[in-house]
Amino acid sequence: MNKTNIIFVIFLVLVLVGSYYIFKNFSVVDVSLGEEFIEKEAARKDFLILTDKLKKTALNIDFFDNDKFKELKDLSVTIELPEETGRLNPFLPF
Repeated sequence: MNKTNIIFVIFLVLVLVGSYYIFKNFSVVDVSLGEEFIEKEAARKDFLILTDKLKKTALNIDFFDNDKFKELKDLSVTIELPEETGRLNPFLPF
């Protein structure tokens, strides 16, 4: 065997080993993707059930007409904002 034949055989062996490695590692089916899909589908069904319940819900707004509700007073405190500090646009160059 001459030198070019030996190099060709070594190259062919490396290509075959590399191909086997790539085929073996990337041909495995990831089962977790199926489980993730099932979890998302279950969450979607739960969401649809909850939205259906919300559509059937009716709010009783008669309490707004109640005299006790009308007697309530607003006791909230207004918060005064401090003076502006710094530049209007801090990203502009000096």
